[in-house]
Amino acid sequence: MAENLTIKQENFARAYIETGNASEAYRRAYDAENCAAETIRVKACELLQNGNVAVMVEELKADHAERHEVTVDSLTVRLDSAYDVARDNKQASAMVSSVAVTAKIHGMITDKKQIVNNDPHGLREMSTEKLEGLREESVARYLAKKGNCPGC
Repeated sequence: MAENLTIKQENFARAYIETGNASEAYRRAYDAENCAAETIRVKACELLQNGNVAVMVEELKADHAERHEVTVDSLTVRLDSAYDVARDNKQASAMVSSVAVTAKIHGMITDKKQIVNNDPHGLREMSTEKLEGLREESVARYLAKKGNCPGC
C-alpha cells in the first residue's frame, strides 16, 4: 500500500473506494461537521490529487477488481448478455448502450477533451515557491469568503 499517509488520508481513500463519492469519503474520514458543502468538495478534490492518496486509491481499486475477478473479459461477457436480453425484448437503445460500453472498455471509443494551451498569467514560468504562495492566497481568500472551517 501507499506509504506516508496519515490515518485520515488512508481512511479517506478507503471510504472513497467504498462510496465512490469523494465528498462523502471526506466527511467520513475528517471532522467536517461544521464545514460547508463547497469546502468539503474542494478539500476532497485536493486529497484525490495528492500523489500518495491517489496511489492508494489505485491500489485499492486494483485489489477490489482482483478480489471480485473484474476484468475486461468478464465485463464483456456481462455486456454481451445484456445485449442479448435487450435484443430479445426489442430494446434498441439498450442494445446501443451495450455496444457503446463494450467498445469503450476495449479502447475503441475514448472521451475527447479539447485542451487549450492558455497561460495568461504566466503560471508555467513561475517558481514552485511563487505558485505555492498563490495557492495559499487563493485558499485563504476562499475560506474568508465561505467562512473558515476550523475542523478541516
